[in-house]
Amino acid sequence: MVNKMSLKISLLTALMVMFSIGADAADIGFSAIKQRQRLICGVDLDYPYLAKKQDGRSEGFDADMCRAFTLSILKDADSFTLLPIKSDKIGAALNSGKIDVMLGHNELSSPTEAQNYITPLDIIYYDRLVFAARQKKDDAASMKDYAGSKVCVMADSPAYDYLVRYNAKYALGFSYIKFPYSAAVKEAFYLRRCDLLAGDEIFVTSVVKDLHNNEAQVLPEEFGLVAVKYYVSAANNTLSIALRSVVNALKMAGQLDINSNNFAIFKSDATPSVQNMMGENITYWQKLGLSPEWLSKYIENYGNYNDLIERGFGALSPLKIDSKINLPYSQGGMITSRPLL
Repeated sequence: MVNKMSLKISLLTALMVMFSIGADAADIGFSAIKQRQRLICGVDLDYPYLAKKQDGRSEGFDADMCRAFTLSILKDADSFTLLPIKSDKIGAALNSGKIDVMLGHNELSSPTEAQNYITPLDIIYYDRLVFAARQKKDDAASMKDYAGSKVCVMADSPAYDYLVRYNAKYALGFSYIKFPYSAAVKEAFYLRRCDLLAGDEIFVTSVVKDLHNNEAQVLPEEFGLVAVKYYVSAANNTLSIALRSVVNALKMAGQLDINSNNFAIFKSDATPSVQNMMGENITYWQKLGLSPEWLSKYIENYGNYNDLIERGFGALSPLKIDSKINLPYSQGGMITSRPLL
């Protein structure tokens, strides 16, 4: 009888412990962010033009996105910190609470997302995969003229996967020098260990720009396209849903070409989705735990999604990358948004 009673107590204790662990691992929502009154955004330092300090202020596409997130949560666009995180440490940083959202730019596979217990937000933008050459051949008519080249590329990346298929399809005879990190790829290209650099256009263009006297050139050939996403911990569904809605609202504002001059006109639009987006129906954002006024304040000071792209890495940025693929679908690009209902 005693043994049965002890067994029951043991089972009850085990269930209580399991319940406690489940409660501790439950969705923490915005509690940590609001307790510290600061949003911590992880950034990849291999993309310095997207997150940089200028006159003591964080600038670049990543900084602008982090401002949108923190303005919606904390009602203050500058209550954020950009924290450097290596691309293979995303899961550990998110699930330990070291960062709240990772603004990394390496497209991760579904198994990697599952193994790291992280979940992506909506597609943030698309990035072309391109080559850079240390010595551009002015008379080159196609990549056939670079046949047999040594190519520096990041291992276990979409760029490497696309490159292998591209190489086989056109029988270019490339040989690969693979590295685990983008920084190592960049260094090898600088040291002339390879003839070509392969990777996403933002990274490749920044590498070329940091060289002097036209020592390298970005080639016009495109060998693939990647969809870039940001990540949050899979344990924090509340934050994931909220930030996904923030990204969608910025895209929708770009699609409708909402700016500080016409914002008042759109506030009177009776369409339910627009009413929700503009904060006229305050319960939409309140149910997400966000400020209903965040978008109006953001557009007034920083613009809509299209402005962020152009300023971040498009025509108004030092990189001056053609950003037409990141225009809204209605304007000939690939970016789509969903009604905010």
